[in-house]
Parts: sequence; C-alpha cells; structure tokens
Amino acid sequence: VPILVTISDEHLQAPNSVKVAFYRIAQEALMNTAKYAHPHNVSVRLRSPADGAIQLEIQDDGQGFDLADVPAGHFGVTMMRERARAVGATLRLTTRRGQGTRVAVKWTENASVAPAQRSRDAATSRALRGASL
Repeated sequence: VPILVTISDEHLQAPNSVKVAFYRIAQEALMNTAKYAHPHNVSVRLRSPADGAIQLEIQDDGQGFDLADVPAGHFGVTMMRERARAVGATLRLTTRRGQGTRVAVKWTENASVAPAQRSRDAATSRALRGASL
C-alpha cells in the first residue's frame, strides 16, 4: 500500500518525549492500518501551523471500524491515547465502518507534560550534553 508522507516543516521544535510519542503513535496507527484496514491509500502528515503547535495526522481509506467493537486484549487505541496524554497532546480518532480511519494528534508548546516524562526528558538532555558527537 503506498503511503504519502508530507512534512511541512523539517525543523519542528519539540521535547524528545513528544517526538518519541508522535513516532510511537504513528507506528501503532500504521501497524493497525496494515493489519486491519485493507486500505488503498494511506497518508501521514506532520506539520507545525503558525500557532507553534505540532500536528500529526494518519489517515487511510480502509474499512474503518466501530470503536465499541474493539475486542478485549487489543490495546492499540488505548496506548495511542495514553502516549498522547503523557506528553500533554490531544488525540482524536475518527472512524466509521466502510469509511476509513483518521488519527489526529496535536501538541502545543504550553501543553502540560507528565512529571515522570519531564524527568526522562531532563535525563536525556543531560546524557546528550555529555556525549561526544
């Protein structure tokens, strides 16, 4: 399945925790698309509008699904929501049987990040400063 990737700004400024969260959300959304959606087209868009936010959108034209019918033991949607919440981002999932799925994530610089994540970001920054590049 071809995937159209669009990045509107290659110099997006965000903490490492946000970058990792967006990466993992995109990874999960694309894996779900490949496993369940049977799409003809998939698009991934990453952009930073003038308001300083960072937006990620993964959209497919696959079979879609009903959120209420997700079987027990399938935690992909839950994990995407938790990853977004952990960095202060919002995640919206829009889907309907026969009409594809859209995952939209938005983070703003003023978003509240969970304390444990701030601690990991600080440790990562210290490690990077100490590393020779």
